[in-house]
Amino acid sequence: MAINGDYMAIVGIDIGTSTAKVFAFDPQGNVLAYARESYGINRPNIGWAEQDPRVWWQAITSGMRTVAKQLSKMGQTIESIGLSGQMHGPVLLDKDGVPLLPCPIWMDTRAQKQAEFINELLGHEALLSITGNLAVPAFPAAKLLWIRENLPRIFKKIRWVLMPKDYIGFCLTQTIATDHSDASGTLLYDIKARTWSDDLVQVIGLERDCLPPLICSTQVLGKLTPEAARDLSLDADIPVVMGAGDLITSAIGTGAVQPGKVSLILGTAGQLLAYTEVVPVELLGKFYVFAHAIPAANLLLGTLPTGGAALAWVAKWWSKKEDVDATDFANVINLAKQSLPGAHGLIFVPYLAGTGTPHMDYTLTGAFVGLTENHGIAEIVRAVLEGVAYALRDSLEVLRKSGLPIAELRLAGGAIKSDAWAQIITDVFALPLHLLNVLDASPLGAFILAATATGHYNHLQEACDRVIFSKKVFTPTRHSELYGKMYKRFQQVRDALRICKNSN
Repeated sequence: MAINGDYMAIVGIDIGTSTAKVFAFDPQGNVLAYARESYGINRPNIGWAEQDPRVWWQAITSGMRTVAKQLSKMGQTIESIGLSGQMHGPVLLDKDGVPLLPCPIWMDTRAQKQAEFINELLGHEALLSITGNLAVPAFPAAKLLWIRENLPRIFKKIRWVLMPKDYIGFCLTQTIATDHSDASGTLLYDIKARTWSDDLVQVIGLERDCLPPLICSTQVLGKLTPEAARDLSLDADIPVVMGAGDLITSAIGTGAVQPGKVSLILGTAGQLLAYTEVVPVELLGKFYVFAHAIPAANLLLGTLPTGGAALAWVAKWWSKKEDVDATDFANVINLAKQSLPGAHGLIFVPYLAGTGTPHMDYTLTGAFVGLTENHGIAEIVRAVLEGVAYALRDSLEVLRKSGLPIAELRLAGGAIKSDAWAQIITDVFALPLHLLNVLDASPLGAFILAATATGHYNHLQEACDRVIFSKKVFTPTRHSELYGKMYKRFQQVRDALRICKNSN
């Protein structure tokens, strides 16, 4: 679509864990303008992690105004908006559409006992058969049960349960809906029937009509209301496309829309994303399974909760000692170059918030093992980078053994600020690694969904093929042999920590 010879922009919005991103693209996927608005995570109690949904809206409002101003200077206007957002955080609205309490986001672990209860009540086999997943405290089903038990007055007032991107969609259009990908991340969704599960909704004690209607990710949710348009400094009636949860938009934004293309995203978490139409039985309970934006397809997720967050943790610690910028990840990563591969035998277990896949133990903690007075900051940083790679290899090995193809492993994510870490991962995995041209995978995925919905592309694979490409390929070096031995030591340390924890 063009006006006066100029292409109109397509905007991708992403409600991240720590940052709201607003990116404007031309139809070819080139970034025209962008804004990032940061916000914090409230932790009122141990294991809690909350955010006020209204803070997300304020961040989107500020970011969109910034982007609109940049586009105006270029003579560009906005054609459509696509949505993405962090998954698993239930936004509870009352009958007037007002949030009832702060959103317990994906990293909130207060519902551990409720997750265990769901697993015991229904049994692993039944849960995996219905949802593709076991209950963990990250899932809204467990969190809703916690709210029912601890905040019964709030629970009774629930009119709608939305996910973060759906709340923003509601603010933009006043329309209530979610897509299949976000629904599949609630543990209230039947992954085979592609609808809400009455059995699981009954277990939680929720009314079925509190769950939003399900629509496709490439369907228009609604049009921008006059009120929202005024807040955002935009024209009213701009179509807003439903979009998907950030795991799925990240998969789309890295081209994981066909068998064989596997994505590694290093943001706050470390994530392996793989497309499949049939989920191998041996992956059930070891990988998370979600509905893909492509109908009848699934997304497999292997995850380490503290991927980039482990680097941020060591950067924050080092910055306090050296009075340097803790957000300058590139300089922190470059410290690792001063250490030999293997960090002089130092092993870091990066379970600062549990293991994630394939062990699914969110109570396990991290550790440095083998630390001596001869180890300095260079070895500590290198051990952290290597430890994240070892932990992610755990999931990769399970994926390999399932028989699913790994024709091309693709890398993207905000935590990759230096070739040094990409090379470490390549050597630990002993596989070539394609560094993509993608600045931010999730907003790009939201753009691809919106661009496909508005007719710029015939289907998602065509859009990905045109927009995404490798800008650099890392190949394994002679250090892969050393890392193979170090990985075995990492496994021994990991298993010892698990045995020690379970014996307490």
